[in-house]
Amino acid sequence: MKCDRPISTGLGNSLAASVIMAVAVLPAPPAHAAAPARINQLVDNANLSERDLDDIRRYALHWAGTRQPDEVDEARAKLIEPLRAIRVGDRFRFEYSRAVVPHLEKVILQGTTHAAVNSLQVVALLGTPEALKVILAHASIDDEDDFGIRLWAARAFPIAVDQGVLPQDKINEALRKLEKAASREAAAAGAADAPLQWLVLQRQFEAIASVKNSVSRDVLAKVLKAVTQAMKKNQHGPSDLMNATYPALMLILNEYLTLDPANRKTVGKSLAPVLCDLCRVAATHWAKAQDNEVARKSYGGAVHISENLLKLIDARIRPDQVRPRTELGGAWRSGDKHRFDLDRDKWSDVLRRPPYVNKH
Repeated sequence: MKCDRPISTGLGNSLAASVIMAVAVLPAPPAHAAAPARINQLVDNANLSERDLDDIRRYALHWAGTRQPDEVDEARAKLIEPLRAIRVGDRFRFEYSRAVVPHLEKVILQGTTHAAVNSLQVVALLGTPEALKVILAHASIDDEDDFGIRLWAARAFPIAVDQGVLPQDKINEALRKLEKAASREAAAAGAADAPLQWLVLQRQFEAIASVKNSVSRDVLAKVLKAVTQAMKKNQHGPSDLMNATYPALMLILNEYLTLDPANRKTVGKSLAPVLCDLCRVAATHWAKAQDNEVARKSYGGAVHISENLLKLIDARIRPDQVRPRTELGGAWRSGDKHRFDLDRDKWSDVLRRPPYVNKH
């Protein structure tokens, strides 16, 4: 269910800058309310008394309540302050999260973009399962209309994981939800003229890649496939989605190089067809992408990494076979469409045969 917050209507440079460089904006209680005592002395206390819990709840209510614009920096700093301690005990973290999250969730649902973004920054540092639910509730375009909030939901995920208290099964469940969110983001951006929407997808790629496990690798491959399919539907190009795809490929390459031989083979077999399809997208969008300075660089970078990954993957999957001798990256840089098509066809031919496809 989508929220009733005032929705931002444009995605121009001014909004993107205000979101990316967002300053703290959190609501506060009435001005006459006295500030509660600090609770930093409780952060590493495993035996919190009822009085301690009351202090935590009072602190959370005060600083996460409605605030005046000139008080917002102090409010955000106060909410984060206990979480910056050298050691934050699990008991305190969970009790503080229980007290703070409901207030911040209301801000995200009903406040301005800035207020919501800065609430997410606090939620991320909590890093609890309750906090993760809030992050994921605003990660998908199906649930959250606001571009800036989706962007920060993606940025909040790795911060939450880094707190070290989320169970692995919750992290894996979140990765699957981010897979759906990123695939929907790609489809929506590919179907409409949405400047800068690719930034959300880039942050989602980064969020997924921040977790180093087999689920993350599987999700990255599936999202890359979904993004490629979205770009293929654009018959003319260039697609802004390539701005997110190029850095994502660098993340995927770096992760691939850390894998053991068995995992390289498994991951490579699923990635290779997608990488070849990405080169097909570059061929389809050739003329307009070559004429656009930004697109020429992003497409060229994506082609270069895709080709290098294909060569690495093929060396693992077909160790005794001769590798296709191709220069897709060079052909793109020189604008040699004929050479590009010939080299792309070489890889297409390899991927149509065993061991990339099973014999029937």
